[in-house]
Amino acid sequence: MFDKEVSDGVSCLGFGTFVSIQAPMVVAGGNCSITGFDCAADERFWTVTGDNAASIQFMDWDDDGEEELLVGSDDFSIRVFKNEEMIFDIQEQSKIQYLKKVHKQIFTYSL
Repeated sequence: MFDKEVSDGVSCLGFGTFVSIQAPMVVAGGNCSITGFDCAADERFWTVTGDNAASIQFMDWDDDGEEELLVGSDDFSIRVFKNEEMIFDIQEQSKIQYLKKVHKQIFTYSL
C-alpha cells in the first residue's frame, strides 16, 4: 500500500497491467486525466481523457491477448485506450457511472 497525492484528483480506481509496461498498476481516473502507479507509487502511465473519469476497467477489447483500458466519463463517453492511445470511443446519452467486465470482450455499464 502507498499514499500518493494526485494533482487532478481521483474519482475512480482500477487495477491492471499494460503489456508495454509489464508491471501491475493502480490506475486513478481524475479530472480529464488517467494516471497509473506501480507498487512503489512511481508514475508509470499517464494519458488524457475527455472529462472527469467516472469508471475504469481493464479488459482485452480487441482479442489480441493484451488488456486495454476502458474509461467511462462524465461527458457521456466510454473510451478504450491501448497504452496511451485512444482506439475506440462509444457515445452514450448520459454520464457513465460504472463499467464491469463480464467475459472476454463483453462488458456492462450503467448510466
